[in-house]
Amino acid sequence: MALLWFCRYEEALGILEKDYPNGKEAVAYIKAIDPRKFSRYALVLPRYGRVTSNAVECMNVAFLKLREYAARRLLFEVWIYVMRSFYERRTTAEGSIDLLTEYAKGRLSEFEREYGRYVTYNADDDNALVQTNGGVDQWIVRRHPRLSCSCYELQEMQWPCIHVLESQQKTCEDLTNRLVEAGGTIAGLAAELKQKDCEVAALKE
Repeated sequence: MALLWFCRYEEALGILEKDYPNGKEAVAYIKAIDPRKFSRYALVLPRYGRVTSNAVECMNVAFLKLREYAARRLLFEVWIYVMRSFYERRTTAEGSIDLLTEYAKGRLSEFEREYGRYVTYNADDDNALVQTNGGVDQWIVRRHPRLSCSCYELQEMQWPCIHVLESQQKTCEDLTNRLVEAGGTIAGLAAELKQKDCEVAALKE
């Protein structure tokens, strides 16, 4: 197999040198390249006279030490190489604790800092009203039949917005904070909750 490889290589160089303008310069250029770097170079003509030469060169780089082996030994070594690669990738994936990208981690950290500004009111199991403290801004989160938010970030960007995460994490509101805002009385808090439920029900309709 190694003999066939080099025969095809020399044959391709001979054709290039004989039949193409500046063939000698091209042959000298190719021979000066380290075989391990073949896949990093792009020539106008397909090397080795085949359109699949790029795949051949990639294997040439990956299996540089295996090129001189006989066919049976080469097949065995390639199989070992592939199985080892599968094992290493699986081990790396299973052993990794942090699978989030830096961008995703940054987004979640930002959300964690912002959670305190939001309050969630659940109209029912399927709908919730999320608003900033003081009710300056508000959004409707629908959990059924498909999770969505009135800010449309989830639908358009396919990324959970802070309002969806807020409604999913807080199935009920922070009663301590809302009690203070309601004047410190249970009756005041109950009246406020009833009013919010009516508002969400009206928005749902």
